[in-house]
Amino acid sequence: MVALYVRLSLAPLITFGEHHISVFKSWSVTRGSFWPLLGAYLLAFFAYLVMGAQFNSWRYPLYLLLPVPFAIVGALWMIFALHAGLDVYGILGMILLIGLSAKNAIIYLDFVVARLGKMPFVDALIDSARLRFRPIVMTTVTVLVISFPLIFSHGQGSEFGQRLGKVMLGGILFSAILTFFVVPAAFYLFERKRADRCENEYRRLSEIEEATQAASRGDSDT
Repeated sequence: MVALYVRLSLAPLITFGEHHISVFKSWSVTRGSFWPLLGAYLLAFFAYLVMGAQFNSWRYPLYLLLPVPFAIVGALWMIFALHAGLDVYGILGMILLIGLSAKNAIIYLDFVVARLGKMPFVDALIDSARLRFRPIVMTTVTVLVISFPLIFSHGQGSEFGQRLGKVMLGGILFSAILTFFVVPAAFYLFERKRADRCENEYRRLSEIEEATQAASRGDSDT
């Protein structure tokens, strides 16, 4: 009977001065746990395909994942600031942060894509940030309010919820602030040439449509 066995030494993984955050001392993947891990990767790939189909581009989902590293950094910073530990519940909180931080980028980028070609590229980025600022702040505040009862709870087993709440608090706050800076900057840097072509094409089609309407009005007058 063949068994797949992988062992990685990951302790200590992160060091802040004299403080050490150990994620796992060792990680073993046996035959029984390999298929759930493979299923998780397939689900992540399927989610990427869905986002690519939604935006009709394979590049745009990469912009949606830009706030995720900042969310992880914010969570680790909060853990260090509050002298908390990182256990299984903290890892689950970081998994939740992947979806919560990408959600803000989806809300913003959806409006940007809808305005491409209809207005100048920079104006589309600024106008989308202005219109989507309130929904992003509302959803962020909702997550923060949810994390406060977990952080300040007291009772049997409350320390597990406290670590989860601290990870969510630092990650979502940090990623929500940087969403309005990192995503527009990266999108402008890599998509401005394509946006200019799209804008020129839209302007050309608008001129053709206006000329056609003017010609049809001239024919009706005669």
